[in-house]
Amino acid sequence: MPFRVMFHIYNPGDVVPDYNTSDRRLAYIELNARRNTPGKALTRLTADVTPLEPLTKRESFAYQLWKIRKAMHKYYDGGRKHDDMLASIALETNLDKQIKSGRAFLDSHPDYPVKDKKSHAAFLLAEEWRKTWHERKRYSQTKGYDHQVYREMTRKIRDYEAQIDNYIRETIGL
Repeated sequence: MPFRVMFHIYNPGDVVPDYNTSDRRLAYIELNARRNTPGKALTRLTADVTPLEPLTKRESFAYQLWKIRKAMHKYYDGGRKHDDMLASIALETNLDKQIKSGRAFLDSHPDYPVKDKKSHAAFLLAEEWRKTWHERKRYSQTKGYDHQVYREMTRKIRDYEAQIDNYIRETIGL
């Protein structure tokens, strides 16, 4: 496996993990057992991913998507701190540049054979996700925008994010 994933289980209110393991199945069994215990329903699980070099292009793209999704969650779930926002924006900008470069290559080589269909589909999904994200941002800044259209764009973005999370889970092994 090109990634080492460490799972950490935190008891409610604790800052330090109570249980650490690298076995995914064992981590989820322990998490479910703790959540079924009275008073432990808010037990949470986190995962830290460490890449083991060298990574293939598919793996590095999945790792980059994981870092972005983790930074976004940290910003939105962690009190919307300015430093978290800047870190997330930096990662998103880097992804946007990579997508732009990849799109330029694909447009300039229309007959280029696709070797890995899953990673190509993930690239197209990430491209559409970022495009919709930017469209929603521009649309929300227009005066008197329709909230129903904005909610529909948000729904599409969440659908893309769910598909991206599934791709990350499958590729990295979360």
